Amino acid sequence: MIRIIKWLFIICFLLGILLGVLTVSSIDDFAIVEQQEELTSNELKRVKRFIQENKPQELKTGETANTSISQQDLNLALNYISEKAPGSFKGRLSSNVILDEKQAYVQMSFHLPKNPFGKYINITATLQSEKSNQNSGAIKLKSLSLGSLDLPAIIAKPLAEYTHKILKDNIAEYNKLSQSLQSVSFSKQQLTVNYMLDEEAINSIKTQLSSLVISAELKEALIAQTDNLSKISYQLSSRPSLNELIRPMFELAEIRSTENNPVIENKAVFVTLGAYVLNKNISELFEEIDQKPIKVQKIYLIKRHDLSKHLLISAAITSLADSSLAESIGLEKEVDDSNGGSGFSFSDLAADLAGIRLAEYAIKNEEQARLIQKKLAVIKFETDYMPSISHLPEGLNQQQFNKDYLNTASYKTTELMIKQRIDQLVIYR
Repeated sequence: MIRIIKWLFIICFLLGILLGVLTVSSIDDFAIVEQQEELTSNELKRVKRFIQENKPQELKTGETANTSISQQDLNLALNYISEKAPGSFKGRLSSNVILDEKQAYVQMSFHLPKNPFGKYINITATLQSEKSNQNSGAIKLKSLSLGSLDLPAIIAKPLAEYTHKILKDNIAEYNKLSQSLQSVSFSKQQLTVNYMLDEEAINSIKTQLSSLVISAELKEALIAQTDNLSKISYQLSSRPSLNELIRPMFELAEIRSTENNPVIENKAVFVTLGAYVLNKNISELFEEIDQKPIKVQKIYLIKRHDLSKHLLISAAITSLADSSLAESIGLEKEVDDSNGGSGFSFSDLAADLAGIRLAEYAIKNEEQARLIQKKLAVIKFETDYMPSISHLPEGLNQQQFNKDYLNTASYKTTELMIKQRIDQLVIYR
């Protein structure tokens, strides 16, 4: 017995030394993949188009589908996921994938918290897609390096297989997704995935992804505000102004903030109202069916219902994501409108920017969140938070927009004027 304990101690001691050596050897002072900049409007548009063209929820149980994504779009998606990662992981992982015939070369740099050993863990790996009668479209780990340490295939392969097993055994959604994959293949600058999802797997994955974005605290606030909105919607006038919604919504937010985080409560208001102007009920995400149906009605801001939609959707996106994303999506829509739609409107853009600013101000910190609640719970004038739209060009078709504003000083000048008007609004004084 004593001998067994002795050998166990020796093995643990040696494993500890080995782990320490591996850890130190894998940490560098430099990144092999530089941190990517935020996605531009065109890049967001590419990601959005890919999502629209590949909707697994439209598949019937048992149906198979092929999804192909280009090397460029794959790297854009990985960059976006890194920027939206929760907590301390946000923005720390930079990656670059190069797709070739039957192979994928993966490079990743993880920016470590402050420590005495180094700044980054750099990972390089080569993945190989294989096709055989027994295992069609399987992925094989061909090589793996952690920093300056090259792990031989005899170690890397079982390590990858063990990690895969642990994830399958402990994360139900990962297991369902893994079972749904039929094959994965690499070609020149393209990744192709063949999959088959059933309804249960889709709903399970959807619920899990929603929980990553929406915390239990925010979920509770959203349910409370949608219930509040269902009552308010039957008391609105025939042409309701945005203030008729904002006042009672923030009145409840102020009351709930006596026991809850005011930042979360303010987020719930903006997300609920953003969903409302899109004719969606947020509580349906949480299968809350006891609530009285919400009466759908157009909401007016400066006597225009399109402006309230722009402001509230931008505020909602800012609350759940970030202001740069909201600004890019708002601009993208206006550019789309100039191409055969209603035309590019700087008034709509003013509402986008006003919504972004209002949400930023309302969720910056708890003190500011409580202050904005007091103001909005008794707000009288829309012009306190929405800038004047006088002398702002509207209805510009694509040719006019490209000629007068695309990549010109005129656009920047007009945008700056809008932001200056927002800075001067009463609510921010």
